[in-house]
Amino acid sequence: MSRAWIAVAIAALMSTAAWLERSETFQPLQDALKTRTVPTAMLETGARGEILRQLGLVQQVPNPGERWISDALAATDSARSGMPPTPFQKKRSVGPYLYAVNELHTRSDRGPYISEICVAGGHDVRDGHGDTPDWIELHNPDDTAVDLEGWSLTDDPANPTRWTFPTRVLDAGRYLIVFASAKDAVDPSGALHTNFKLDQRGEYLALHNPDGVLRHEFAPTYPEQLSGVSWGTSPDGVGLLERLTPGAANSGCWEGIGPEVVFSHETGWYTEEVRLALTTEPGFEIWYTLDGRDPARSRAQRYRAPLRIFTNTVIRATARRSGFRASTPETRTFLFLDGTLRPQRTSLLPKRWGETKADYGMDHRLVERHSAQISRGLLALPFVSVVADPDDLFGEKSIYSDPRARGIESERPAFVEMVTEAGETVFRTPAGVRMQGNESRRPDQKKHSLRFLFRSRYGASKLEADVFPEPGGSRFDTLALRSADDSWLYHQSRVRRNAQYVRDQWARDTHRELGHHAARGRFVHLFLNGLYWGLYNLVERPDAAWIAEIEDRDKDEYDALRFRVGDLSVVRGSDRAWREMMALVEAGVENRDSYAELRRRFLDPAAFIDYLLVHLYNGGEDWSLTNGNNLRLVRLRRPEAPFHWCTWDADSTFASGWGNDDVDYNIFPVEENEAGTPSRLFHRLLENPEFREEFRARAAVHLGTNGVLSATRARVRYESLCDVVADALWAEAARWGDVRRPWSYTPDGAWSTKREWMRDVWFPQRTQLLIEQLTENGLWPDASAALPSND
Repeated sequence: MSRAWIAVAIAALMSTAAWLERSETFQPLQDALKTRTVPTAMLETGARGEILRQLGLVQQVPNPGERWISDALAATDSARSGMPPTPFQKKRSVGPYLYAVNELHTRSDRGPYISEICVAGGHDVRDGHGDTPDWIELHNPDDTAVDLEGWSLTDDPANPTRWTFPTRVLDAGRYLIVFASAKDAVDPSGALHTNFKLDQRGEYLALHNPDGVLRHEFAPTYPEQLSGVSWGTSPDGVGLLERLTPGAANSGCWEGIGPEVVFSHETGWYTEEVRLALTTEPGFEIWYTLDGRDPARSRAQRYRAPLRIFTNTVIRATARRSGFRASTPETRTFLFLDGTLRPQRTSLLPKRWGETKADYGMDHRLVERHSAQISRGLLALPFVSVVADPDDLFGEKSIYSDPRARGIESERPAFVEMVTEAGETVFRTPAGVRMQGNESRRPDQKKHSLRFLFRSRYGASKLEADVFPEPGGSRFDTLALRSADDSWLYHQSRVRRNAQYVRDQWARDTHRELGHHAARGRFVHLFLNGLYWGLYNLVERPDAAWIAEIEDRDKDEYDALRFRVGDLSVVRGSDRAWREMMALVEAGVENRDSYAELRRRFLDPAAFIDYLLVHLYNGGEDWSLTNGNNLRLVRLRRPEAPFHWCTWDADSTFASGWGNDDVDYNIFPVEENEAGTPSRLFHRLLENPEFREEFRARAAVHLGTNGVLSATRARVRYESLCDVVADALWAEAARWGDVRRPWSYTPDGAWSTKREWMRDVWFPQRTQLLIEQLTENGLWPDASAALPSND
């Protein structure tokens, strides 16, 4: 809508309004169009404000520092005016405030224009790489084709030619999708990608022709966008479209979005019945579900009176009204000890997960004998609640029916909350959920590892929360819930008998204590739709996004690699730097100059040596120097930048029951693998005297008196982790302890026996054994020298 048209419309309305007393009232409106602000008084009294309201030309902009009025006052205001509350009315500030003139949509009468944008994800429009970036749709309404070469799209009013079209003909009456991915390329499918992304919170967007003439703009910004909802032009005007129509004529617009549903109680543990009240703005109905399904997309119940909640319950609620898009569902989880120990409504769930017999309950024998210990264990740790459509969790095409499925196709939408043992909410957010890991995907293991992915298609593109007590980033693209191969569910009986649940966490904590970046983790209880699902290790995933958050950069600046059973794969970026480093190593790094080049371009010897020492100490039989497995690497994509060596999946350590039953297992790997592997790198580096001396120095510090890998400090770190999970393992035992045998494993059985052995045998001997092996291989200082002190 152009300013000229606005002026004509206003003038016409004002000239025909019988209740206008003075023609000079038009002058303030002209001034408002020039300044793009409208004083409060103009809107609250007289015809001028009514004209602006009816034309939809204003949006509220509160003055800095002012507070918002309550929902009750907003409702009163609505009742007084006789109009339903608007999104702006709900947030009116007390005292003076301004309104900004809405100039969102301005375009020429003919020629291509921006007909639809989808900025917040939640769609299935894929580019030639299989990704689902945000997209911009152009439409040519004319009866002749247009070659778009030289036309431009921009999100910067100061740079109208930010991204310029190559030759691309847009036929008469047709539509064209352009992906706003920042890839600046033509993908394998022929789709175009801009060199900028769009902001979900709203920003400027414009289309110019080759002569630099503005043909269409959303200014000063398009509004904040919602996941799964597109925004654009329709017969109803410009706004949120009723449905996504990529490459086709647009649907009508929603009048607005339903308001938030407010819960009288929050997610948490409860000891007494809850009378749950749900409220929202007048004029809207509340609809809810109790099975995890989205009430905006499935059959739901209408809320009429407070609900009685007395057992484990998940509730999702949304506000509806004709002509309005249903609000984003609000989700809460209510937990009770008896409802956890004796779950209800499990008979309504599938009996099988694919070919595997389903398991939803607790071991009733253990519950009857040890309910006090189990209850204490449930309250000893934070809990994570995952609420999702039960068909997505357990149905025929669910993540549990096909746990080996990978990739975005296997991902399902969910709502995730984390609450501490003190009852404080850590985060509440929509997310994608899928299976995680390799061995834990075995269908017969039943308790699978999970992964959360935070994407704009579900809500926010990142989780922002203080998830871990240790220092580090507070923004996450993803988090993993590790079920642990070091557990009572593993398919090897020796591993189950030796299960401790803490081995992997010990390795990552130790790596961090040595002074390096390592994925943080903490133990939590997991609930799926209110059903207790066991003890899990909530951890960061060491990838490009993880290191970018730590180093305050963009994840696209990094390469992320992974070794799995000797095979190198690229997670992000490329493996060019690794291949160049290994070529340099194969050429020989025995002399000072070649070693200096290796250090300058690729390798931080201290970081590599410390990574090695962690795993040499813990006796891993499943890591990069034994079988080329479980190594993750990240590196800033620069000519000179070191690799970060990330400890990952260290369950098979500390005499875990495979072949490593003895204290002296896997002290020193003597065989090198084929070219290109970490083992090859290590053995080639041993040929360099300078590297060997650096190894001796760091080993002496870490294994010496009071070092991080000294017997005392290594044991204390292990004992502390055992203390964290000791009580919680009673709940784990009741849930999963009997999966592999007729009676349940319990923490007062083999677990305690192994813990005592670790304390009394492993740690007192391990440090000295490693020193002896390093001495035999020339990687320990002169035996006559005293052990260094770290005091």
